[in-house]
Amino acid sequence: LGVLLSTNRSHMHELQRAAESLRESVKSGYIPAKHALGLLLVRRPELTSSPQEAVSLLEDASIAGLWRSSVTLGVLARDGKGVPLDKKSAYYHFQIAKLQGGEATGRLIANNLRILAAELGTKQTEAIDSDAAAWFQKHPTPLQFIFKDGDSWKAFPLFAIEFPEGEVHAGRIVATPPS
Repeated sequence: LGVLLSTNRSHMHELQRAAESLRESVKSGYIPAKHALGLLLVRRPELTSSPQEAVSLLEDASIAGLWRSSVTLGVLARDGKGVPLDKKSAYYHFQIAKLQGGEATGRLIANNLRILAAELGTKQTEAIDSDAAAWFQKHPTPLQFIFKDGDSWKAFPLFAIEFPEGEVHAGRIVATPPS
């Protein structure tokens, strides 16, 4: 509903209501809602509840494996929108997105990586590539839904839904309780 109210061209946009709906989904642990709300708040900062809300939501979605959130964080750092302009951070987030999204994502952001690599130089990009690879090793599974708060995960027989390769079908249940 939040996406429909904020982005669908054939439906009247009700941004405040969209943000409220997305926040409810975020509270429930739905990772794509974090991405959608983060994007909405980047575009409409007057809807934020705190100055860092949009970036925090996008970072959470990136940690859960959404390459689109990593790309968005790269764009924000590259352009200095909502965060300080930081070419190293932009390159890092684009590199994470490439690792998360594979070859197709790599082609999508290749120009950004090429331009930033030329500006940063080989030594810096190699160090950032290494840091991104180490981060990715710790966060390899893209998740769609996570119960994070208290014992709420016990109310449902799964902890997360893992995205399949290419996001072609609903996913796979990961029955690992929170640690």
